[in-house]
Amino acid sequence: MPRSRDPLKSRELATVLRDAQPTRHEIDGEPNLRKRRERIALAKSAREVLMRIHRDAEKRASLHRLDPRVRNFVEGVKARNGGCLPKPKGGKPLGHRDHDRFLLAIKVQEAIEARGKKRGSVEGALNEVAEREGVDYDRLREIHYDRDPDWKRAVKIELDRRERDVPFSPALWFWEEDSFQPFLSEARQQSSEG
Repeated sequence: MPRSRDPLKSRELATVLRDAQPTRHEIDGEPNLRKRRERIALAKSAREVLMRIHRDAEKRASLHRLDPRVRNFVEGVKARNGGCLPKPKGGKPLGHRDHDRFLLAIKVQEAIEARGKKRGSVEGALNEVAEREGVDYDRLREIHYDRDPDWKRAVKIELDRRERDVPFSPALWFWEEDSFQPFLSEARQQSSEG
């Protein structure tokens, strides 16, 4: 099976240029906070891609062959940044945030289960985890009430794995379908029923 290409690296130039220059209305007009953050992250990554294209062309002394739209975009960035390109961003990989989000979702679910099915147990668990982990309550609430079926399924599978005390593989355990087939089939059945 061929490896799927990274969607951020396989975008067309016109798409990258469009993503790098979102309007204020496109970002602020999005009612879903998660999608708004994704758009902001997409814009930042598109800007990085365009600046990397420009840097590569500059190293090879082939700026004259670079697409004029890319040159115009980079010249605008340079003008706003005192005549030079901003340094490339480093830091944590993007997947790290998703993993943190996943761990927070698991901690919230475990706190809810520990409190039982009493009235106010969800709000109490959200407050407890927010204090303990030093995370904003609204962010935890957004994570807990995420309606994405794939997200709910992944959290359910991890909770089942922890409940049954199955050893965790340092590799991505969800690729080991043979050893986790019972969890996958149960989660699929429950997601199709509910």
